Amino acid sequence: MRTKWFTTVSLALITALAFSLFALPGAAPAAAQACGVVHTTDIDTWYLYVGTQGHYEMVDGGVHIWTESNTGEDVVEASTDLVVPFSTITSASLDYTPNSGATPPGIFIWLDTDVDGNWDGAILYEPIYGGNWWLANMSLQHMKDNAPHTGGGNGSPWFGTLAEWIAAFPNAQTLWIGFTLGSGVQGDGVVHSMAFGCHIYTFGLPGAPLPEAALPPMAGFTCRVMVDAPMTGPLYAEKLLGQEWSVWNGFVVQDLDKHGGNEISLHHHEGEYSHAAYYRIIGQNGGEVRYFAQTDLPGICAEVSDPLA
Repeated sequence: MRTKWFTTVSLALITALAFSLFALPGAAPAAAQACGVVHTTDIDTWYLYVGTQGHYEMVDGGVHIWTESNTGEDVVEASTDLVVPFSTITSASLDYTPNSGATPPGIFIWLDTDVDGNWDGAILYEPIYGGNWWLANMSLQHMKDNAPHTGGGNGSPWFGTLAEWIAAFPNAQTLWIGFTLGSGVQGDGVVHSMAFGCHIYTFGLPGAPLPEAALPPMAGFTCRVMVDAPMTGPLYAEKLLGQEWSVWNGFVVQDLDKHGGNEISLHHHEGEYSHAAYYRIIGQNGGEVRYFAQTDLPGICAEVSDPLA
């Protein structure tokens, strides 16, 4: 689980205008992120805040989240870096299937209004408030002073549509986005995906790999590593791009009797050498993960601990 603590507020306590502790990342990357789809097979690679009565697990087609009751410990919140001009986020949505509970998760955007790399506040969307996004109470005063609307009945005294917030802060930059169930909300369901403008985030266990018989005969070799124990297949490979694990156009070969031991090697479908520094291999339908890093020796990887831990 990736965490970094900031003094801030969770949804239910913001509504009550009281402070709590929430997990947030540290300094955001400087470079703007390109449009595209990021698929997450391990939600622990996100920044998480989970109360003692909040729970999560990866399932086929999404991340299953649930809370037990309606206390301050009933919360599951997850966020990830997204550094782009706020003006490009003209729409945002959450694809969620409820199992129980009337309140779906909310989604949120942390903003840097003066582009100095530090957050100034967060706006949050919950369907109960129609098209309005409301400003977190811990946000800096200038965001409250320049809120599109003020008054009650919309999550906090400062609110507006996404377009109105963009108009109020046209030069702002996003820092992080995410979803939150609670605190203080009892619910159970599956988050399938989120969209923030052209940035799409999907969730679910890894899909089935290509059968080796279907792979190109000259698929490129990337690296190999000797391990002390075999992994339970089928095996999947992902590479680390920035702070996100990304589906890799490659495949894994496991030789259980190579040089008197167990060898895992990575290959590229298109016959290309991959230049990623870190990889993770996933087995047992998502339940087993090992991490590898390329070394200075051509074609050799070394087993390492989780580089995002």
